[in-house]
Amino acid sequence: MTALEHSYLTAFKREVALPPKLADLRESLIKARDPFAAFGKFLHSHEVLGFHYLRLWRPGELKEAPPASALFQRHSYCADWSSQIAETAAFTYDPTVTLLRRGERAIVWQSRITTTPEAAAYREQAHELGLVSGISLHLYEGRDGAAGLGLWCAPQPNAESFATYWQGVGPILTQAAWLLDHVLRDQRPNALIGLTPREVDCLAGLMTGHRSGEICWQLNLSERTFEKHISSAKTKLKARTRDQALAKAMMLNLLPM
Repeated sequence: MTALEHSYLTAFKREVALPPKLADLRESLIKARDPFAAFGKFLHSHEVLGFHYLRLWRPGELKEAPPASALFQRHSYCADWSSQIAETAAFTYDPTVTLLRRGERAIVWQSRITTTPEAAAYREQAHELGLVSGISLHLYEGRDGAAGLGLWCAPQPNAESFATYWQGVGPILTQAAWLLDHVLRDQRPNALIGLTPREVDCLAGLMTGHRSGEICWQLNLSERTFEKHISSAKTKLKARTRDQALAKAMMLNLLPM
């Protein structure tokens, strides 16, 4: 963590006064029904066309499973990017994923030389969809994983022009990105995963060591409904087993302790 990151997050945790725009953003992120929509609105006011937020569940998992199985994402890119890239394995070659895997601090899209055929194919496909100018930022890394954010910015003719543009808007957008990640991890962790209250209840019952029959009795659910909730939670958490879903939910701070 850089000195700037440390001083900013220290101020945030102590609730030291933020600049007015960031103070308003923090309020929106905490209170809005969808914090990602509030964040997108803030970005649009600074000529940012979209974002791609990624949370990596434990960096070590990348060595054991395909990246897509270890990554949770939310984005506001165009619909074609969603259908052609985000919902396929192609998104694992997004610069933000590369940043998380390599531990880099930032990747300016126009200055990065692609080194693999897959990365080159992703870049060509993204360019065809208009995602040319942008930057990917490292936001966090700790025992519960890592997070990064891609920002699709207003078109710039080259990397030098983007550097000039970023010099003006970079500080406030970087702070806004840290703010989003902090709120998501510390105050609204379920905003990224989207577990329903009943799915949380079922996983919380397993966490306390109760058997499924006991949980069903406590929640007034049938065994079939209980299994339906657990199956849905496994899908959202990208878990292969019930135990893995429970472990991920606990690590991501989704369950009441």
